[in-house]
Amino acid sequence: MLRQFLKTKPFFIKLLNREYWPAWVNYLPVYPYYLYLSARARSLFFFSAANPSIETGGMTGESKIAIMDLIADEYKPKSLLIKEGASAEFVVELLKKEAINYPIVLKPDIGERGLLVSKVGDEATLRQKLAENPINLIIQPFITYDEEYAIMYYRYPDQQEGKITSITKKEFLSVVGNGKNTLQELIWQQSRAILQWKKLKVKYANRLTEVLPKSKKLELVSIGNHSTGTMFIDANHINDKQLERVFDKIALGMEGVYFGRFDLKCRSIADMKAGKTIQIVEFNGVGAEPTHIYDPNCSLWECYRALLNHWSIMYKIGIAVHHQLGVPYMTLAETRQRLRDNKIYKKGLKL
Repeated sequence: MLRQFLKTKPFFIKLLNREYWPAWVNYLPVYPYYLYLSARARSLFFFSAANPSIETGGMTGESKIAIMDLIADEYKPKSLLIKEGASAEFVVELLKKEAINYPIVLKPDIGERGLLVSKVGDEATLRQKLAENPINLIIQPFITYDEEYAIMYYRYPDQQEGKITSITKKEFLSVVGNGKNTLQELIWQQSRAILQWKKLKVKYANRLTEVLPKSKKLELVSIGNHSTGTMFIDANHINDKQLERVFDKIALGMEGVYFGRFDLKCRSIADMKAGKTIQIVEFNGVGAEPTHIYDPNCSLWECYRALLNHWSIMYKIGIAVHHQLGVPYMTLAETRQRLRDNKIYKKGLKL
C-alpha cells in the first residue's frame, strides 16, 4: 500500500527516480573537472572553439535557424524563421506559400531543453501562440516518422572520421486502453504521466472520462523532450561503423562544426544506418548532453562517467580547433552580452 501511495505523489516519484533529480546532482564531479580543464586551457570558455560556426560553440544564446542552415537539405525539414513582430497574417500566408500543412512544430530560435516547444494543429492556435510570444520563432512541419533519436557525435578538425558517443531513443508518453478504465485513470496508473497531470488535464479536458478500447494506444505528448514526459532509452547498442560513417557524411557538410548532438526522426534503424529518411529537427552544440544518462536504468555512477568523458572530449576538440585553426576562445565580455541578449527567459511567454 505504501509503495503504491508513493508512486502517485510527484515528490516521491522524483525522489525515487534519478532521471528526475536536479541537474546539479548529475554534474557534481563535472564542476571541479571543468575548472581543472579551464586551468589547463587558460580559458573558462575553451568549449566555445569546438564549433567555430556556432555562436558560443552552442553553449548558450545560439540561433537554431543559423545552425539548421549548415545542414544539407536532404537531412532536414523545411525550417522557417519568423522574426519578432511578424503579423499573424504574414505567417499564415507564408505557410501557404511554402506548402507547409498542419500540424507544425513551433519553437524559439534561441532556447534549450525543449523550453517553449509546442505542436500546433490549426491556424487559430498558431495565431494565439504568435500573439502570446513576441520573440523570434521557428516553424517546421511535424515529422510523422515513427523513430526519434538523439545522436551525440564528435570529430577532430584534422580527421575525416568521427565517433558517436551516445545514442538515445525517445519513447513518447502514451497510454494503452483496456476497455475498462477511463483516460484519467490510465494516466494516474503511470508515474511518468502523473508528473504531466497539470498539462494533460487541460489538454484532454473533454476526454478524461472516455474509456479507451482494449489495446488502443493514445500518444499523450508528441514533442520528444524529457521535460514533457518522454522516456529516454539508452540505445548505444545500435552503434557501429556504418552508422558513424553516415554521420561523418552529414557532419562533414557542416563547416566549422565538430561536436554536438543530432536530434532526429527516421522511419527505422535500418534506414538511419543506410542514411535514408533522416530528418534532423535540431542540432545542439557544446551545450548538449549525452541524453542516455536519463535512461531510468542508468546509474548515477554511469551518468558521472559519461559526463566526464563528454567534457574530456569537448576539451580536446576545443583545444585542437584553437591551436590547429587559430579559433579564439570566447571572452567574458562576450559571454555576458550573449546572456543579456537571450530573450527566451523573458517573463510572460506562454508557448
